[in-house]
Amino acid sequence: MMKLFASVLLVCVYGFGVLEPQYSDTKELSGEKLIEMQHQTTADGPCGCEINGIKFCNYNNGNTGFCEDCSNFGTVNDCDNDGLPLKGATDCRERCFSEGWSCGASYSGSTVGLPNVRGNSGGDYISSLSVDRPKNLTISSCHSGFDTYLRVLQDGTEICGCDDCGSCGYQTVLECPLPVAGTYEIVVEGYSSSEGDFEIEIACAEGCEDRVISQRIVDNAYNLPGTPIHGTKQECIDRCKTVETCVAFSWPRSVAPTSVGDCWLKSNNTANITHSAYDTVKVCRGCEDGVISQRIVDNAYNLPGTPIDGTQQECIDRCKTVETCVAFSWPRSVAPTSVGDCWLKSNNMASITHSAYDTVKVCRD
Repeated sequence: MMKLFASVLLVCVYGFGVLEPQYSDTKELSGEKLIEMQHQTTADGPCGCEINGIKFCNYNNGNTGFCEDCSNFGTVNDCDNDGLPLKGATDCRERCFSEGWSCGASYSGSTVGLPNVRGNSGGDYISSLSVDRPKNLTISSCHSGFDTYLRVLQDGTEICGCDDCGSCGYQTVLECPLPVAGTYEIVVEGYSSSEGDFEIEIACAEGCEDRVISQRIVDNAYNLPGTPIHGTKQECIDRCKTVETCVAFSWPRSVAPTSVGDCWLKSNNTANITHSAYDTVKVCRGCEDGVISQRIVDNAYNLPGTPIDGTQQECIDRCKTVETCVAFSWPRSVAPTSVGDCWLKSNNMASITHSAYDTVKVCRD
């Protein structure tokens, strides 16, 4: 069944504000602060800001409720000894000192009637996931009872989000690289205003694996010269690894991996176009600093202090000193050995067409 968009004006929103143009110097109030302001309430119930392991609602009947950070409370006893009202202390204990989600575990719950805090207009179930080093995260909602939308946020900034990705139709399977050790926010919600019961499976993989990552395909603009080629899936993987800029290929869904099919080699593995007959196969490569796309990473992922001026190598070196930096935008007209302005990024998923900038990936240990 096709999703209906009748009479709906789609506005791209991030952190409760319209995305600023690339490289704008305008400073908007942060998404986290807006959440706190918009969900202050005379609370007969929760504030609508709760994030397990990250935020709780300090409220009581008849008093004003507001969001507080779990990081302000060192132990569970602090919830009871800090002058919080009864309900605020209870929410502090339950939200801040109960375990969040874990790699390799399964969870069930419901978004029905929950407050809308992130993204689409339906209720949001929000939890946390902590990792001790970078991971390749997979969140599967295959057995959920409604049209799911999954998001992952790092320090309040969305780093991954997907609707209908993966092999389970409207029940999203989200793959997301977690770039550093730390605590991430996971949001389970529905497409548009959809709500329902969910079942979630969390998997965290080490390293890279050649495999199908999406039933969508990468934009045709990223086709490499000489494609399609003919071979088994493994032969296509091997051929891709001989081409410096190849990171993925489209493979016919109806062809068995050991049979011969036509594969379209790609210079980008961001699969975003629905296709009835092809999947995208990711191909693992050793990491190398360099241009990976003639598109740019969304301005929402700009790191503080950018742009900086330097040669491309100086920008790479500077990025490696910033814990969350994994890429930067570089002016296409500037030679790598000349000085240009580079915009450091906390995400390397280049998805926005730009006439003047490329994305340079920076490898991390």
